[in-house]
Formats: sequence, structure tokens, C-alpha cells
Amino acid sequence: MGLTLLVVSGAGDAEPAGSATQPTLQRAAAEAAAGAASHSVDGYDYLVYYANLHSHTNHSDGGLAIERCRRPSLGPDGRLQEIAQRGDSGPAEAYRYALAQGLDVLVTSEHNHMFDGSSALADVPARDAKDRFAEGLRQAQAFNSDHPGFVAIYAQEWGRSAGGHLNILGADGIVTWERNRANALLGTYPVDVGDYASLYSLMREKGWLGQFNHPDRKQFKVNGVSYGYTPDGDEVMALAEVINSDAWSSNVTEGESKRVDYGGRFDTLLMRGFHVAPTSNQDNHCANWGSSAPNRTGLLIPAGQPLNQATVFDAIRARRVFATEDKHALVVLRANGHMMGERFSNRGALTLSVEHRSRRNRAVDKVTIYEGEPDIAAKPGRPVKPGKLRVVGKQLHLTFTPTSGRHFYYAVVVQDDKTRLWSAPIWIEQHADY
Repeated sequence: MGLTLLVVSGAGDAEPAGSATQPTLQRAAAEAAAGAASHSVDGYDYLVYYANLHSHTNHSDGGLAIERCRRPSLGPDGRLQEIAQRGDSGPAEAYRYALAQGLDVLVTSEHNHMFDGSSALADVPARDAKDRFAEGLRQAQAFNSDHPGFVAIYAQEWGRSAGGHLNILGADGIVTWERNRANALLGTYPVDVGDYASLYSLMREKGWLGQFNHPDRKQFKVNGVSYGYTPDGDEVMALAEVINSDAWSSNVTEGESKRVDYGGRFDTLLMRGFHVAPTSNQDNHCANWGSSAPNRTGLLIPAGQPLNQATVFDAIRARRVFATEDKHALVVLRANGHMMGERFSNRGALTLSVEHRSRRNRAVDKVTIYEGEPDIAAKPGRPVKPGKLRVVGKQLHLTFTPTSGRHFYYAVVVQDDKTRLWSAPIWIEQHADY
């Protein structure tokens, strides 16, 4: 399996890697490979698992064999020409490949408007689209039953490129705006294209989770505001991609060098008021799930709990997530003993601690801790006072007293080989110290 590290005592300081009283990273990985990943060892509270939370198969426009996988050409409108269901491999093949590649979790997230085999109005019966989605869910469930210790998740990527794509995790049916020529809905749940407020409300009602995929400018509009905030959206949208490898890379040796950085949009989401954790995925369209590049999304799951879809969703819901360009490394941010992803009230001093581990002994070259203040909104989607973001520290440990009000903090670590890691934020409400 992928690197599984034992880390971070919940309240005390973690011992240095290699300490005589704590397991080395090599020992941790060996124990995980031997099936010890579900057991707490030497007082550690969490295990780290590595995921790719965004990929495609031939249920939409992915799964293309390496030898024939090419980026689609641009159409008259300047957009990529989408090719639905022309790939060679489906979900089960993707999960099998990812398992062999060492991933712990793979999400295959098929475009919601391609289950009918088309990107436009179709003559296919609505039942065909629903059956294809149900078959994907069955393949994931069957793979999980046959491969304990690996988590296959079948999901959907909702939206159009112009408006913004997001992953919906945990849905039991297709959410769509598309109807066939007989006016039958090509899915189960109707939501108009671009109506993110209604989508967020549906997701909250159903208990689903979401990830903002490759966020770009002027997307995810609510009330005409890009990245418009709603309480329902804040509840369900737990993740946002901060950096991805090339979606159409055909590399199979983790050698893809192209990256697309969404850090500025991640900051925008935080300043809008969303409580999102950063992810780094591959958006694979070629049949190379996990092998195009070494970037991963890290998930912290309590030691003693099994790795399965429920515990993965629990980690996402709690925002115990980090993004990394190095699958052999991890980063954790804590504040006054609170784990990244948490929200709490604080009085007096705040101590921020950044913890970094590397199985390959990479050193920290640079660390930056960011402090932000979210928008003060009069109503959902309408920012009144723009959010603020600043660098508050450039060290692993920092103690200071924040100003009164709402703040978030997250850390970016640059290793000595220039690869980067992003911690999940911590959110606080600072009160005056009487």
C-alpha cells in the first residue's frame, strides 16, 4: 500500500522520527504493509493514508490506454472536445491499477453529464445512464469487499468547465440538469446547471461531501458572486484542490513535471468563509491512476479504526487532510493542542506548531504560516468586508496573541527538493483576554 505513517499524539509533542521510544517511519511503513495499519502503536493517535480523490474512467471521458491517450483538440468555442465513453478501462480496472501503484484510496469521479454517453441531448433511455452509475457503485463495493485495506470510491464530477467542476462524494444517484429527447431526466436528482446554491442544499440534505475541482476565476457563483458562500455549501464542501498534476499526462513513472496551481483560489474560498482543506490530485484521463506523478492527498484516520469508505469520509468531514507533492512526506498543523481542521474559541496566546515528516529524510527548506480573516457577509453570497490574508510566521513553532475576531491559519512547507506540502487550516474565534 501507499506510505502509511504513524504520527502526532493529539495533545503532547510528537517524538522526533527515529526516536528510541517511537517507531521509525520505516518501521511504521513495514507494520502497515504487514497489516498493522489499524492498530495504535506507541501512543500515536492517527495513521496517514494517501489518496487520489479525482480521476476518470471510461464511464465518462477517461480510462484511455496510454498508447492512444491524447489531450482532446479544441472546438470552435475554444474548449476541449469532450469524448464520452471511448476509454479502454472502467472503474474496477482503475482501482486495481491504483492498488498496485500503492495508493490507499482512489476516487473515480465521472462527469455527471456523460453517463448517457454524450455531452448533448441524447436518444438513449434515461435508464441507461442510471444503470451505468449503479454499475459503478457496484464495482467499487465489490472491489472493497475483495481488497480490505484499500478504499475504492465511485463518485461524480458535477458541472461545466465555465461554471466550475466539483466532486460529489457519497451520492446514490446522478445529479443532473440533462434530459433526453423524451424529456426524461438522465439521472435521479434534478439541479439546474450552474445552480450551486441548490446543489449545496441537496448535498446537505443527503449528507454528501464535496471537493472544489481545479477552481478557476469567476466560478461557483451564488447570487452573482464567484465562490459565493452559503451555509449549506460551507457544511458540505470540505475540500478544494490546491495543486494538481497534468490531467492528460500519459506518464507512468511518476515523472510528470507539469503542475497547475490553484493556491490563490484556495485562499479565496477560505476568505469567503468556506471551511475547506487542501487536496492534490491527478485528474487522470489516461489509464495511469496514481502513476503520473508523486503528488497525493493525505488523510488522517484515528489509529485503531479500519480504513474504509466511512472512515475516509469521516476524515474529510473533519478536514483532517493535507496536500503534498511528495507521497513520502506529511505535514500536520496544530494550535494549542487542537488538530488541523478543528474550529475552537481562544483567549490569550495561540501556539501554532507545524510538524513535518519524510520517509526519505527530506529536510524543511522553508515554512510559511498564513493567517486569514474571512469575509463579513450580510447575506449568503454577498461579501461586505473583503477577507484578508497575510504571512504571520516563517518558523515551525510560533506563539502570539491574535486580534479579536475570526481567523484561520494554515502552513505551507517547502522541502529541500522544492516539493511542497499544504496543511489543512485551523479556524479560531479569538476573544479578548480579560
